[in-house]
Amino acid sequence: MLTKLHRWSAHRRSPLYRTVFVGASFALSLGLRAVIDPYLPPGFPFLTFLPMIVVTGFLLDTTAAVVLATLCGISAWYFFVDPRNSLELNSASGLAMLFYILIVGTNLVLLHVLKLALSTLAGEKRKSEELATARTLMFHELQHRVSNNLQVISSLLKLQQRTVKDPAASAALELASTRVNSVARIQRSLHDPQRQQVDFGQFLRGMVEEVLHASGVQDRVTYRIDADPVPITSDQSVPLALICTECLSNAIEHGLAGGGNLSIDISLKLAGDDRAVLEVRDDGVGLPDGYDIASSQSLGLQIARQFANQLGGTIDMHSDNGTLVRLDFPLQRDGEVGEA
Repeated sequence: MLTKLHRWSAHRRSPLYRTVFVGASFALSLGLRAVIDPYLPPGFPFLTFLPMIVVTGFLLDTTAAVVLATLCGISAWYFFVDPRNSLELNSASGLAMLFYILIVGTNLVLLHVLKLALSTLAGEKRKSEELATARTLMFHELQHRVSNNLQVISSLLKLQQRTVKDPAASAALELASTRVNSVARIQRSLHDPQRQQVDFGQFLRGMVEEVLHASGVQDRVTYRIDADPVPITSDQSVPLALICTECLSNAIEHGLAGGGNLSIDISLKLAGDDRAVLEVRDDGVGLPDGYDIASSQSLGLQIARQFANQLGGTIDMHSDNGTLVRLDFPLQRDGEVGEA
């Protein structure tokens, strides 16, 4: 609304338009005052003139309003201020005209201040929009560069993996590349600065395919995803993506150790209004007796435990016709800050 008012008041009019507008405003206000004069009590000589002066000052400028005010003042003095049909100046007419000048002057000063304020607000709004546009472009560029750099790092790790003969080192480089790819995927999903939440259920589908292809086992692994549309904040998205990557990699590594095929079920469900549960289940050989995830020396599981703590959740692993990893974590609200 303020922007429209400023456009109306700031629009430059041609001299012809200004002349016609002032003339029409004068004729309209004078004619209307003459029509309603028989119905008005004494003491309202300027009733129809003042509104037109204000409108003219707003839509045109102060100069046009002063011209109209002069024409209206003289006409009101002559036709509607006693003694009528005369420009005689006495104490009564002088007081009426002084009152008119004060009212018109005050209105025009206030109107001028209002137009200056609207102009200032419009300028500030323009600057804010320009800053917001620049911020959005910079954010997109930053996110684009981050995701591209992560992809480059992942590619370098892949190249390094091909030159490594040691199977353990090759597997470590492959897993590191997969982790970096997961973070890069999250970064790409956060390119919009106004969209700082990720539908993690949708993200899971692309991530699982990526992990399977990176491991080269897509022909031996079938998977099923049952995910609610769980909104995850940007602070939670990277830790959760890495936990999922570690769980999948662990299931592939141990579930296919004896050959054959593997089936993986992934579930992401809301548990009330403020919690969610992620489960990764495989039908592999399961865990050895007495296995305790808290004492595991596996780097991947240590990473998963660390990020589960960062999310404020709990993670456990046990045998259940295979292996089941369960992560229970609180959902973060927009603006909340997670633990470092």
